[in-house]
Amino acid sequence: EHAVASILSSAGAISAGKWIEVMESTAFPETRMLTHTDFPSGFDFQRLMDHLVSTETQPAALPWNMLEEWATRSPLAAAEWLAAHPQAHLQGAFRSLDETLPIAAVIKATATSTDPSREAALAALGSLPAPELETVWNDIGSGAPGGSGAPGKIEPALLNAAGVMGQRENYLVQSLLQTRGQREIDPSWRDLPIAERSRLLDLAESQWAAKASAPVDDRARRHWRATLEKSWSAP
Repeated sequence: EHAVASILSSAGAISAGKWIEVMESTAFPETRMLTHTDFPSGFDFQRLMDHLVSTETQPAALPWNMLEEWATRSPLAAAEWLAAHPQAHLQGAFRSLDETLPIAAVIKATATSTDPSREAALAALGSLPAPELETVWNDIGSGAPGGSGAPGKIEPALLNAAGVMGQRENYLVQSLLQTRGQREIDPSWRDLPIAERSRLLDLAESQWAAKASAPVDDRARRHWRATLEKSWSAP
């Protein structure tokens, strides 16, 4: 399996055309492996993605960093492609996988981009189906892979991106829930207005209570609220 993945990864390191050629002309067994590929400068990501959603060939392995890398190099092109293919994870070669595309990693790459097309790219990503966006921003706020690297800390670039995409509240609530059990609350929360912090705390506490309502959970919530309020009121 690793040899097969290595062959396809090497092909991707040459060009999109070579990856497609090797994938379509070689009778590799299907392994559903996800690989990392070092894409060369000028790699035609759109050609590869267009092929993957249209082919009937089930690849032995897929370069799973392709969308994130595309978004890093050309945020608007990657975002517009995703917006035009909201069900891409159910099409073509992707049907062989049991997971969705790494949209959280794409959003993070776009959010931290200095490319002039950043805002337009975020707006395009914001047109993805609402349920998918909510799930993705839940992951980002909770520090899941591809999301925020520091649970419980507000990342300015991600907060801005969430606002552009209509997911500010979702991102902040999920991030706030990650402060449970933390002895020190990250100072980034002090940058939010007091009224917004209080509203977010109420929303986060309500979400927690809906999932866990035993007496021990009630005590944990009271302790958590007290910790946050003490941290936020300190000079």
